[in-house]
Amino acid sequence: AIAVNVDVIKDILSVIGPIELPEYKLTIGPDNFLTEVQKEVEEGENKVAGEPKRILKTLTPILFDRLSKLNDKEKKLLLEKLSERIDKKDIMIYFEEPVFKEHLIKLGVAGEVAVLSENFTGDYLAVVNANVAGGKSDAFMDQKISFKMTLDPRGVIENRLEIERKHRGQNEKEWWYKATNKNFMQILATPGSELIKMTGGASKGIKPLANYSSFQKDPDLTDLERKDTFMFGKTAFSTWFDVKAGETKKLSLDYISPTKLNPALASQSYEFIFDKQSGVGGEVEFIFEAPEGFRWKESNSKTFRYASENSPGRIVLRLN
Repeated sequence: AIAVNVDVIKDILSVIGPIELPEYKLTIGPDNFLTEVQKEVEEGENKVAGEPKRILKTLTPILFDRLSKLNDKEKKLLLEKLSERIDKKDIMIYFEEPVFKEHLIKLGVAGEVAVLSENFTGDYLAVVNANVAGGKSDAFMDQKISFKMTLDPRGVIENRLEIERKHRGQNEKEWWYKATNKNFMQILATPGSELIKMTGGASKGIKPLANYSSFQKDPDLTDLERKDTFMFGKTAFSTWFDVKAGETKKLSLDYISPTKLNPALASQSYEFIFDKQSGVGGEVEFIFEAPEGFRWKESNSKTFRYASENSPGRIVLRLN
């Protein structure tokens, strides 16, 4: 299975050049790929005929044909662009065959959630968004993640996580971009993390469309929907976090890490792992505060800060 995000197709089009689609009276390039294809999918003639994504069937063979005819200079340019996309987790590849699978993990292209070692000492974080019946508003969402870890003299770690999301689709013509972003958000943390407080989210009642009493329950889904569930070996905090077009909202979480550190031990280290969600960009800021009288070796200061406006697919920080 190979998964690619829209930006990958834009990069390809920037190298191979625009593609003419006479039957749609369109010329598709990197600047209009998303808007024109989405418009055709949502309200084109093919949707009425029951084949809304037919435009992609028409476009793809031409795209592959152009790729097969690239010269060496164009191949090198494309490779540079695709390498950057792999680093940002915009391309993910999965094989069932174990040897291929392990090789892809080592290359950083498998897109897997980080597996924590048995003696892991630190914090893990992933923020996972799922737009449910919110049109195509994700295309106009900006997200900023701010995480602050505070280590007290007893070795207890308190974490503060703030997630700000801004909806910029209010001035778009198409309804699917102006729709409220209906986001089911899950925060994955170190297994055993204890939630103290969450503000800014909302609960939502879902009314079944049918009577499911005679249906068999899927055991995997039942396990995932347990409130005390672990996902991918991590503790999961979840909430609905809807943002209307033109609005900016913030979700805040305070939680205790299961990790205990003795700041007086020079040999003790702290590791922080952040897994970025594929296809979701935005700023990240991570701040780590040592107790009074101590400093981080890496910054020679009580505070260590990491910030990025376009983070890689995974960030690993090791502090002493």
